[in-house]
Amino acid sequence: MRIVSRVTKLISEKQIAENRLISLSEISRETGLTRVTLYAWVKGDLSRFEAQAIIAFCTYFNCEIGDLLELVNDGGDEG
Repeated sequence: MRIVSRVTKLISEKQIAENRLISLSEISRETGLTRVTLYAWVKGDLSRFEAQAIIAFCTYFNCEIGDLLELVNDGGDEG
C-alpha cells in the first residue's frame, strides 16, 4: 500500500470549474508553498506529508484530506 497525491486531479477540477488555466506559480502565491513543494506533490515524489502543505492545499481547493490523498493498493498480497 502507498499514499498518492491527488493534487493534479484537484488542479484539473478547479480549472474546469473556474473555466481557466491555473499555474503552479499562482498556486504557490495563493498557498505560500514553494514551487519545489508543489512539483513534488504534482509528480508524486513524496516520502512524507507536511501538515503545512496539507492545510494549504485543503484550504486552497476547499477540500478534505481524503480528497487530497489516496491510499492505493500496489497489488501485493495482504495478510
